[in-house]
Amino acid sequence: MQPVNKSLESPGETISFLVYPQDVNYKCVKLLCTVQPGFVVGPHKHPKLTETFKLMTGVAVAIVIEGKAQYLKPYDQIATTVLPNTIHEWVNDTNEPLTFEIAFYPPSGQNLQDIHVISAFTSYFALINESHQSSHLVHKLITAIKSAMSEYAFRDFSVSISIVARVKVFFLAQIGQLLHLKPNLDEADPHVDLLPHTVEEQSVSLEKARIKE
Repeated sequence: MQPVNKSLESPGETISFLVYPQDVNYKCVKLLCTVQPGFVVGPHKHPKLTETFKLMTGVAVAIVIEGKAQYLKPYDQIATTVLPNTIHEWVNDTNEPLTFEIAFYPPSGQNLQDIHVISAFTSYFALINESHQSSHLVHKLITAIKSAMSEYAFRDFSVSISIVARVKVFFLAQIGQLLHLKPNLDEADPHVDLLPHTVEEQSVSLEKARIKE
């Protein structure tokens, strides 16, 4: 399957979209992801999405799911599946680039239209690149605030497992709201709500997250 249209790049990572949600009635999004040696994806989870991995090129590598390592080998016939709300992480600890085929699927009976997966990827890459374009402290601080606003806006797609990180994201997003900042969404969906709810509503959400964890 050949990549279609758009590719996104940031230091150490390149993704090309194989299947867009709108092309398959919002039932999945599929992409090709190439990461360089040393690239790290820290612990996180996708609240509403099932994610699958297939290693296309490179040597065997481990993906850690709920603390247990599962080894991916190039061109395994069966994809490794990560269910919603499952903590996972991985790192390219080899000496060569790795290319994965990654897909996201919505819960049964739902679709990806309201989860804004493409917008989340676009915003993430734009902000990573923006952060690397300047060493100025104020610019980096503003980018951090915009990143928090983006992470909060796309919380249905992916979230950190740390309660402290979530609280930090919420309050930085509040600061961004006061400063009237908006992340550079590039071609992202302009209807995505970038602003956090009230402190009271967020406190309820955080308490529910604590109970789940």
